[in-house]
Amino acid sequence: MTFEVVVRPAVFPNIRPGPRTSGVSTSTRAQPASSATTNPGMATIHGASGRYLELPYSVSFSTSTPKYKEKKRRVDEGRVYQKKDDGSIEKENFVDVQSANKLWMDTSQIRAGTNITTKYTYTSLANDPPDNVEIRRRNVMIYGS
Repeated sequence: MTFEVVVRPAVFPNIRPGPRTSGVSTSTRAQPASSATTNPGMATIHGASGRYLELPYSVSFSTSTPKYKEKKRRVDEGRVYQKKDDGSIEKENFVDVQSANKLWMDTSQIRAGTNITTKYTYTSLANDPPDNVEIRRRNVMIYGS
């Protein structure tokens, strides 16, 4: 999320000439003194001075996202069969899937000598598989590089 500051010049309603009828101006708005020398219908915005504006204070925010590395995972390997509209299962069409039930992540900080491993546990697919899922292997360990 970022915050932006938009600085806009003050624009007053009397910078545009009023409506004209038959060559005579009927505008009741006060016209600036320099409006006679500039193009009618053109607004000119002048600054107060050529000095720099100083901020009374400044605020800065920064964040960083840690890059955790997966050390290993434990998965259940299953086969998901196609389920027809009538509820029957077609064994010829299937997809082999791996469903993670536990992850080990290296959450060490960038300091020498720290070795912190965080474990994340998920609901296993093998606990209560749907009728079109066949569990082929449970708790298979996959090690990262």
